[in-house]
Amino acid sequence: MTFTIHASKDEHIAQTLRLDPLVAVTKARSLLDVGWEVHITDTAGQRYPPDKFDDLLPSTHSFISAVCDHGPMLGCPLSSLVRYCVIF
Repeated sequence: MTFTIHASKDEHIAQTLRLDPLVAVTKARSLLDVGWEVHITDTAGQRYPPDKFDDLLPSTHSFISAVCDHGPMLGCPLSSLVRYCVIF
């Protein structure tokens, strides 16, 4: 399946295509972090706003993302580009 990242900022519009959902979500979140308005669409035309990005990820990544969003107090580092972590 392919995913298209739609982004806009200051009258600029960008679209990028990704094959992997984790890569698509990571790219979309990195654009969000620098002020772009972003959503992702899949090949069926389903639109995913930022609050639905985790729906594109396998359940393991969603769980890790949820744990990591509660961050440093759990000893899980956060990145501004990638919202999942590796638990050591």
